[in-house]
Amino acid sequence: SAPVGELPGLPIWRWRTASELDEGWIVGKASGAYYAGSGFNFSMPTERVAAEEMLRFHRDNNWIDLQTRAVFVDFVSYNPNVRLLTLAKVIFELPPTGGAIPSITLRTSPLRMILPSESSTAMLAAEITLIVLTASYMIIDLHTAYRRGLTFLTDPWRLLDATNYLAYIVAFSLRLQPFYIMSARGFPPPPDAFVNYESAMWAVVQWKNVIALVALLSWIRLLKGIRLLRFMQIVTTTLGRAFLQVLPFCLVFVLLLWAFAIAHRLAFGDLVYSFRSVLMSMFTLQRVLLGADDFAVLWDANRLLGPLFYLGWTLASYLILANIFAAVLVEAMGSDALKSVPRVGAIDTAKGYYDRWADRRASAAEEARLAEQRRLE
Repeated sequence: SAPVGELPGLPIWRWRTASELDEGWIVGKASGAYYAGSGFNFSMPTERVAAEEMLRFHRDNNWIDLQTRAVFVDFVSYNPNVRLLTLAKVIFELPPTGGAIPSITLRTSPLRMILPSESSTAMLAAEITLIVLTASYMIIDLHTAYRRGLTFLTDPWRLLDATNYLAYIVAFSLRLQPFYIMSARGFPPPPDAFVNYESAMWAVVQWKNVIALVALLSWIRLLKGIRLLRFMQIVTTTLGRAFLQVLPFCLVFVLLLWAFAIAHRLAFGDLVYSFRSVLMSMFTLQRVLLGADDFAVLWDANRLLGPLFYLGWTLASYLILANIFAAVLVEAMGSDALKSVPRVGAIDTAKGYYDRWADRRASAAEEARLAEQRRLE
């Protein structure tokens, strides 16, 4: 952290860590490079004349030199009319070949997501109700796990429930993090100073990501209840019979995808942007299966390997793997195992639930009658 530069002693030439700047890892949209969030920084005044004078000062003293790879301009925009807060990060990437590649990242959030005082009573009541219900289900499942022991983990649906609960706990912790950060830094920010709310906005973004996973798992858990219907029993039985036959072909498909991804990266990685890495090549080949192909780009890049790789991948995926999947599923659908599935429809399922409920009511009434009779005797 020793001062460097042509004017040592000024704080603008002191390297600051990511924790000092309260920044995280930043991904350049143009180059895909990762920046650690550390570096040199200074705050610009809000007056135009003073800001231009400061920029000229930094330019004349080579604040940006040949070693600079990116310049980040951060500012906060707050609209009190619609109660929205936006963090803008303008990125100027400076590649070794020269020039500047601009991009911008915007993170917008309503104030009710980061300030408790902005949350409505209905929203707080809904969130508290959700927390109470989730905690109740977690306690019930923990009690069941305690009674059953390790056999509790043999049920895939129980594992799905545990994963859903764990994701919800993470989402709840991320939901509370912005409240703590905003209360510590204060809001609204002073008009003549920059307050970095990056950590609070990062927590909001991650909360949205985790809560999206929670919503997905919660809807998948509905299959646990409707699997008692006949058509769902047919589906699960079919997939169960076909799993062992489909698994080897899935491995073949993964190997083919990996092989073609490496081949496309080596052949077209320097010419076609969508094949710049093996991972991006795999995603691009998946898009080819959906019809979003780049045949014209491959043709322009290489008149021999472009058509050859394109035909090889489409033939291997469509004509071989797709037909094998279909044949295995058709064989499983026509097997005798499905005949053992009981013909239970929705009405029969509902009637079964009602009969069990009526039996429990009758048993409870009989126990109460016997208890009353013993008391009178």
